Amino acid sequence: MSIPIIVLCDTHFGHDDPGDQRLVELAAEVLAIDAAALVIAGDLGTTSGRGIDACLELFSHFKGIKAVTAGNHDLWAPTDNPGLTADEIYRERLPAKTKEHGFLLLDNDAPVAL
Repeated sequence: MSIPIIVLCDTHFGHDDPGDQRLVELAAEVLAIDAAALVIAGDLGTTSGRGIDACLELFSHFKGIKAVTAGNHDLWAPTDNPGLTADEIYRERLPAKTKEHGFLLLDNDAPVAL
């Protein structure tokens, strides 16, 4: 028995327009695939602006299990918000954003059985 799982990593959404456009196209392809799970394994987007939030939104309508693990770029404190720390991003913002878009945060949430 095979269980199709889609794994993406290093999407870095919000970093540059050509890369962002390609991810939008890839998201449409992913949403058309009948897979059991989607895992985005780190470095979803920039912490400045809406990069992480926008990346999660692109894949929020995936019908299977959706999971994320944080990458180092997801935790960098943005220079445009000097009061925000990496610890706050990891413990508060990233869990809130993943939950908002229907993703499990593998660093925090219980593992799932397929």
